[in-house]
Amino acid sequence: MRARLAVVGAIGALAVLFSGGWTAAAADGENSVTVAPSGGIAKDGTVTLTGTYRCDSSVGYGTVVNVLVTDGSNTSSVGSSRLVSCDGAEHTWTAIGQPYQSVAAGPIRVEATLIHLSWQGSLIPRTDVLADQQQTSTLVPRS
Repeated sequence: MRARLAVVGAIGALAVLFSGGWTAAAADGENSVTVAPSGGIAKDGTVTLTGTYRCDSSVGYGTVVNVLVTDGSNTSSVGSSRLVSCDGAEHTWTAIGQPYQSVAAGPIRVEATLIHLSWQGSLIPRTDVLADQQQTSTLVPRS
């Protein structure tokens, strides 16, 4: 499982690198992402984080929520990016996974990014950041 997540992360990083990096989409007030003030951490290190997102229906197919946690100088992805529905309504997202670098209960920096991927005749997707939120959340031990 960790090997698969590492491969997915590496492919995503290469796509961003070769596509010229992130580009900011036009801010129309319809796109947003939030992070809940607390999340959970299980005994085995599995982290659960939640929040909300909203994206305009004109965005189309190919939008994902990506979640990163930073503990000290270590940044890791939580779960894998999942396709989300863009219809202008607010929806809930959930990220569940074991970060590559282990984290502990307590305060942690969380970044949620709403990203639209468009292939426009290329094998490497163009990445447009629709919304981004960074904040400190608290990981609470869960059984």
